[in-house]
Amino acid sequence: MITNNHNEGSNLEASMKSVKMSDKKIRVLAKMLVGKKVVDLIPILSIQKVKSAKFFYKLINSLAANASVKNIDVNTLSIKSISVDRGPFSKRLFTRSQGRVNYIKKRSSHITIRTNKI
Repeated sequence: MITNNHNEGSNLEASMKSVKMSDKKIRVLAKMLVGKKVVDLIPILSIQKVKSAKFFYKLINSLAANASVKNIDVNTLSIKSISVDRGPFSKRLFTRSQGRVNYIKKRSSHITIRTNKI
């Protein structure tokens, strides 16, 4: 689920909830994106082979569309912060020998991107 929020001025925010990927794996790419221009990230994320790049690509495109609706120039926006929070997880049973059971945690996460004007 992608939600768009806007604050005063040119500060835009987009979030994606319950992404079916671990927060640790998403944070690796998130650290690289902070401080970059929104326009520069769209072609870079479209060719990335990391699974989390697909989620960031959707969020950046959502931010760009939201900026155009609010009459904000996309070329002046940069990523101020990206927060990746732990979401709900589901437990799966994994049977072992001698009647034992291990649990597999299927983790999810919440991603929020905030921008500011350069």
